[in-house]
Amino acid sequence: MRNLDDIGRSVQGTEAVYYLAVAWWAATIPGLATMTAVLSINIVGDWLRDRLDPKLQT
Repeated sequence: MRNLDDIGRSVQGTEAVYYLAVAWWAATIPGLATMTAVLSINIVGDWLRDRLDPKLQT
């Protein structure tokens, strides 16, 4: 198992910039997955509020 200091240095240094330039999907795909999950939860929460909030009933 790697030391946490080594992981921090590899993410911070020029090594990370080179890695992202070569393998851009390493940050893009997890970022898109996180964005999709957050947006989905937000949409479901809005839908539940609209359906269950008695103040919004007409």
